[in-house]
Amino acid sequence: PPSPHLNSPTNNPSSPPQKQVHKFGGTCVSSADRIASAAELMVSQLARREKDQGPAASAAVVVSAMGAHPSSPVKVTDLLLAVVAKAASRDARGFSDDLAALRAKHAETADELLLGSEGGSSGRAERDAFVASVDADIEDLRAVLQAISIAGGSGPSTSGSAFADYVVGHGELWSARLLAAALRARCGADAGVLDAREVLVVTPTPDGTSVDVEYGPSEAALDAWGAKEAAARRQGAGSGEGQSQPRSRLPRLVVVTGFVARTADGQP
Repeated sequence: PPSPHLNSPTNNPSSPPQKQVHKFGGTCVSSADRIASAAELMVSQLARREKDQGPAASAAVVVSAMGAHPSSPVKVTDLLLAVVAKAASRDARGFSDDLAALRAKHAETADELLLGSEGGSSGRAERDAFVASVDADIEDLRAVLQAISIAGGSGPSTSGSAFADYVVGHGELWSARLLAAALRARCGADAGVLDAREVLVVTPTPDGTSVDVEYGPSEAALDAWGAKEAAARRQGAGSGEGQSQPRSRLPRLVVVTGFVARTADGQP
C-alpha cells in the first residue's frame, strides 16, 4: 500500500524524507558507457534532491541483467537460460563456452568502466573485487550445471525449476555489483548492493507463471538486512566494497537486483 507520506511536501520538517526508486532495464546497462551514464544520472538526481532533503536524501536503483549491445551481442539472461538447457542435454562443452562468454562480457565491461582516469586509484580495486566475485560465481554455477548434466533430461532442467532460477538470477546480481562499483569509483558516491533474494519473500501462484509478495516476512527480512548492513559498515565491511571510511548508516544509493526473489523456505 502507498506510504501515508507519499504526497507530503518535501520541505515539511515534520515529514520523513521521500524515497525514490529508479529502474534501469537491460538495454540501459548493456555496455560500459551506458552503465556510466546511469551512474551519473543517479548522482545528479540525488544531488538535486539534497537541495530539499539535505543529507538524508537517498534512493534505490533496481537493475536488470546486462542486455545486448552492438559492441557485445550477448544478452546475459538468454545465455544463462541457454547454459541450463545445454547442461540438461549433457552438452558440457557448450555450457562451458557460454560461461566463458559470460565471464568475458562482464570482465571486459568492468575493465572499460573502472580502469583509467575516471575510476582513479579506487577503480583498480573495484575492478579486481568485481571480477573476483564473478569468477567465484562462475565456479559455483559450473558445479550446479554439472549436477544438472549428470541428471540429464530427467533432471530439473526447465526454465521454472529451482536450478534454473538459481542460475539465471546471477545476471541481475552481476549488473547490480557493476553499477554500484561505477557509482563509487567514477562518481565517489556512497553506494551498496542489495540482493533482493535476501529480502523479497514470495509465494508462487498456482498457475506457476507469477508470484505473490509476502509483505510481512519481506519487511522483516528488509529490517534484518538493514541492521546487518549498518553493523557491517561500522566495521568497514558493508556492501559498499569501495568505501574508504566505515559508516554506521545505510548506503545513500542502494542498487537492487531486479527480477529475483525467494520463497519462504529460501528457494530463489
